[in-house]
Amino acid sequence: MIFVYNLFTNLLRLLLNIVFIIQIALLILVFITAAYWFCDLVGSPAFSFATPLVENITNVMSSIYSKDIETSGGYIDGTLLLFDTLSLVIVFLLAKSKYYIHKVIENIGYLIIDCKRRNEEKFNKGLKEESDALIRRYKKVAMIIELEANNMTVNSVWGGDDKQGVKEKQEEAYNILSSALKTLEGCRIAETDGKLVILLDDFDKVDNLIYFVQQATSRINENMKKNRWQVFFYMAADVYYATTDFKKEVYPALEELLKLKYKNEILCFGNFNIRYSIKPDQVYHTISLKGTYDINGGSDVYSIVKKD
Repeated sequence: MIFVYNLFTNLLRLLLNIVFIIQIALLILVFITAAYWFCDLVGSPAFSFATPLVENITNVMSSIYSKDIETSGGYIDGTLLLFDTLSLVIVFLLAKSKYYIHKVIENIGYLIIDCKRRNEEKFNKGLKEESDALIRRYKKVAMIIELEANNMTVNSVWGGDDKQGVKEKQEEAYNILSSALKTLEGCRIAETDGKLVILLDDFDKVDNLIYFVQQATSRINENMKKNRWQVFFYMAADVYYATTDFKKEVYPALEELLKLKYKNEILCFGNFNIRYSIKPDQVYHTISLKGTYDINGGSDVYSIVKKD
């Protein structure tokens, strides 16, 4: 469509040039014929070179309309005056037509801009759909959880062994968390290097996973406090392709997030944020930027939090 608009615009610009040439030609003819007529009246041969042109014009005009003008010396042929008058009227009308042609060109310009805008929107929409399709290939979710247990009855004043019972409390917390997550379909759980590893095959169920983890960790904290124990959870989540090497690519990245030591928050990278942003039913959670950290050359880190 833009090609048609541009072609029409070029044709109108060509028409403007033709109109301009016609105007110049008519004005030159008016000048020559008027000057010839005046010189003929006063008996001057100054414009005699235009005699053939004037005679042709006179013959043409006489065939259309012939008028003699009365002067003190008798009657003279008024066809040249009629030609000059008609020429000036035509020049004026052509000038008016040029204004409307310019307006048409201006309106076509607006149409071209609108057409380009719609094409750009269509192109951007296609790019977004293509980009979203690639992002949706992130179907798998991984989360690792590390906890820190502290006996609140042990301090520098009352003394006590701050190592005693820690491992047992960690195992207790991991068991409670594992039991809560076993009800989530498609979720696999394993404990390695003192961390709980959770794998989810279907990203559409990620909200359920986050909800279960948040509820379970909150309950564990409350129950531990009753027994004078304090538990801090360090959590990290990521998304990845089915073909991604989990041990070499995903797990090390999650460990880097845990090193930031944000207590009781689920951290993630930008790829998780982008994948979650195109999720159609973001009902319970939102993702907020924590900051840019020196992880693998600098990475944006986000936190998964409950919506208000």
